[in-house]
Amino acid sequence: MTGGLADFPVNVGEIPLAEVTIKTAQGQINALVEVLKPRMQGDFARPFRFVALDDHDHQRLTSILQLMRRQDLGD
Repeated sequence: MTGGLADFPVNVGEIPLAEVTIKTAQGQINALVEVLKPRMQGDFARPFRFVALDDHDHQRLTSILQLMRRQDLGD
């Protein structure tokens, strides 16, 4: 609900903010995220936290996460 992990095909270097689009079964979620430091040196997977979502995208994110929990796909 607060963030996730993005896997990049190449090293993206130091980028503090990014716009992301997450494709879900209920449609796209667009958000501004803060890109955090990689967990390990040289890792292309980068953790992120949501900084801004509009009301529609926040509602869609909440809805899809609730659906995933009901299907035992995550906490």
